[in-house]
Amino acid sequence: PNASGKSNVLDALSLFNKMMIAEMLPSIEFIREHLWAGEARDITFQLQVNVEEIPTQYGLELKAEDENLLFDETLLVDDVPVISIQNGEGKVQDENRENLTNYKSTKLALKSAGDYGNKPITSTLTEFVKSWEFYDFQPQLIRTHLSRSSAVPGELRGSPKLDIRGLRLAELLSDWHKNTRTDFDSVSASLEACTNLKIDYCEIGGTNQICLLEGYRNPIPLARASDGTLRLVGYYILLNQPDLPPLIAIEEPERNLHPGALKNITNVLEQIAKHSQVVITTHSSQLLDNFKSESLSDSLGVLLLRNRPGLGTEVLNLEDIRGKRAALDGWIADFGIGSAIFDSELLQDLMEEPV
Repeated sequence: PNASGKSNVLDALSLFNKMMIAEMLPSIEFIREHLWAGEARDITFQLQVNVEEIPTQYGLELKAEDENLLFDETLLVDDVPVISIQNGEGKVQDENRENLTNYKSTKLALKSAGDYGNKPITSTLTEFVKSWEFYDFQPQLIRTHLSRSSAVPGELRGSPKLDIRGLRLAELLSDWHKNTRTDFDSVSASLEACTNLKIDYCEIGGTNQICLLEGYRNPIPLARASDGTLRLVGYYILLNQPDLPPLIAIEEPERNLHPGALKNITNVLEQIAKHSQVVITTHSSQLLDNFKSESLSDSLGVLLLRNRPGLGTEVLNLEDIRGKRAALDGWIADFGIGSAIFDSELLQDLMEEPV
């Protein structure tokens, strides 16, 4: 439901990612403004992963006390306490329990600890978090940049990369048109299969620019495309990028799209998930219905969020719930994942459970 905390989950992941990149904690003003809403004074990040098949647990607790921001930080690598920090002070050691060192800093230890000694898992974990990427394509901003862009194939230097809002979409397509035409053609073919529209470079009003072709005499500037079409182009570009990050987060990929295009979006997400871990937020039962129900026990996980007054966002794992409710499991098999969540009313008691 709305206001359950879906966007906040991605915001928290993004904040964690930015802290790892900068090695710095956010300001106490930022935390008070964005995270606590006047109630809680601390927030905890917990990450449990297998790094090269070695169980690894990282914890970070940020505490706002008066005008000071304190933090506790821990890292266990195969049960070895590599990082043990309380209130910014503590011990750091190698993953083989050697080189125990005192640590005192306002910087997070995870990044700096992996820079010296014997800590290969620590370094790998740090790079994993730093490599996360987040996408929330904004059609109006994309359209504005397309209108301003005069880039012609061959004029760019270097290979551009798709950004969080999709602003470099025109630059990237221009680069692909010249240097990796197969990727450009793949985006065009995917778009045509979904919408009967192709993309190419055409001369419009004396200017060579990216345009849409739909079988008529006059091409249409891509800047005049609908919000849904621009989002589709962004997703197909993302799918064809050569180097995908280990984790990709996308805010409501179904926005602005015709229901008939949702199958194409789920296919894109499933293709990306073969190379990266994909996290999405969604309000759409139809989007979820396009995922195969048998994937729930394999490659697909669905988490339900509810906002408990005074407690904040709580997470419920659909896989855990359906194992205890035969009727829910049957509904998923017969009608789909989205229908079971949004239409069956078989989860109403959990989503509306009183405090």
